[in-house]
Amino acid sequence: MHILCEKYPMKIIEITGYVLLTTGLILVFYALASVLLVFMRISYPPYLISLNDIKADLGGSLTIIEGDTLTLLTNTFLWYILMFFMLIAGEKIAGIGIKILKELAVKAEK
Repeated sequence: MHILCEKYPMKIIEITGYVLLTTGLILVFYALASVLLVFMRISYPPYLISLNDIKADLGGSLTIIEGDTLTLLTNTFLWYILMFFMLIAGEKIAGIGIKILKELAVKAEK
């Protein structure tokens, strides 16, 4: 951080800290809202994978799990995983912004 402070003006570093903090918070809130909306079935996850019925042939055709249900379950699971990683990325980005702003506040106090 000390190298950045010597090379760039304090205002640019402060703006960068606030931009990182805001971007991280936007990612976190988007991931949380998206998971909540999909969980409450207000919205549906993106259609990533299409699966067929799971059938067993025991003298006749017996459908164990329908393809629509399996597709929805798989897409919802993949969407939750993607939103989890987006939540973690937003937290890391916001954390970097907070570290930059803390170091500027400590440097300003000196």
